[in-house]
Amino acid sequence: MSTASLPSYVAPSFSRTPSYTAEPTAYEQRLALNRLRPRPSGEITKQSKGGGVSLRFIAQANDATLPVYGCGATVEGAVEVAKPDGVLSVDVKIKGTLHLKEIAEGGTVTYELCLSRMSLWNKDRDPGVCPPSLSFSLPLPATFNDGKNDFPLPPTHEVHLNGMPGFRATVEYSVTAYVDKGILKKAATSILPKQQNSNTVSTPFIYYPRSRPSVPIPPPMVFSSRTPGVIETSDWRCFESIIPARSSGVSDITTKVLPPMALHAVF
Repeated sequence: MSTASLPSYVAPSFSRTPSYTAEPTAYEQRLALNRLRPRPSGEITKQSKGGGVSLRFIAQANDATLPVYGCGATVEGAVEVAKPDGVLSVDVKIKGTLHLKEIAEGGTVTYELCLSRMSLWNKDRDPGVCPPSLSFSLPLPATFNDGKNDFPLPPTHEVHLNGMPGFRATVEYSVTAYVDKGILKKAATSILPKQQNSNTVSTPFIYYPRSRPSVPIPPPMVFSSRTPGVIETSDWRCFESIIPARSSGVSDITTKVLPPMALHAVF
């Protein structure tokens, strides 16, 4: 048995490769375009009572009063220390809680939704004096565990359920910065105990997880003026079912279901 030899292969010429253009040419068309939202460039700053510590959040809307984050977002910003001399450590913490209170009986249940803490600077670990500004970046988890199962991280929300016994549910999130300056020696007297010299600043933030379909919704269907129903287009898939009439003189029942083509699966 003889085996025919394979035809020779000629490498393609790269000079024939079409050049890339950001916009379609005369013989091209754009099939889909998903425009990304520009990242906000505003900042939000929260200060402690004495003004010694500030929490600065970046990538926020210009008119926002509280930081806002979505699903899978990262809390980014910086902790700014007005007087870094004598600082022992700087930490930042994110906390989320779900409070469920029964109004009639007064019982309260609290679930910890998320808790993450980051050490930004520590005298025992980092040499020199604490920097006046320390950046941080903490990702938000997508889920939380109630001890048995995993659930999506709920959005910031507050609801009151009237009636008996009545409930009040609150979901809240916060960011806290801790600046530790050790023990206040002046406070160590026989009357007053030693006090921790620390500056703390905390602020709530809003968590709004959003989602969108992978493809846009097709144009709405148009009702036909000639025949009952709508005009079928390539954007909608039609599934028709006929229920035969059991009695003579009665018309069959025709049912049409038109889901978008993007939701139609072919097996």
